Amino acid sequence: MPKLVNTRSKRSFSVTAKLNAPEHAALIRAAERMNLTPSEFAREALLASTNATTTQRLLLAKTCKIEAMLQLFFGGLFAQLNQQETFEEEDFQRALEMAEAAQFRKADEHAAKYAIAPKESAHA
Repeated sequence: MPKLVNTRSKRSFSVTAKLNAPEHAALIRAAERMNLTPSEFAREALLASTNATTTQRLLLAKTCKIEAMLQLFFGGLFAQLNQQETFEEEDFQRALEMAEAAQFRKADEHAAKYAIAPKESAHA
């Protein structure tokens, strides 16, 4: 008897990503939390990250920049208080540049990590 194939769910294209051990472990944990296979989770994360509008991505990126700046500034403040190190203008500029450079990468990471609806609600 011939095998019936559901052509709607057949996927013809693939994307490959190399992961290190901690990234792979994080992928496995996240997939298990959502009761998905790692491939299903990665597919949903990838597609979810493409759904953000330009404005949503920009707002998330700016929020990530503010978060990074706060972390860097508090790190500098604690270094001043605990280690008697000064947080000079050059340190401020370096912190600003680091936060600026990472904002969109961090936004895309957050979108991929958190913008996936649980499997149960996806069918409801």
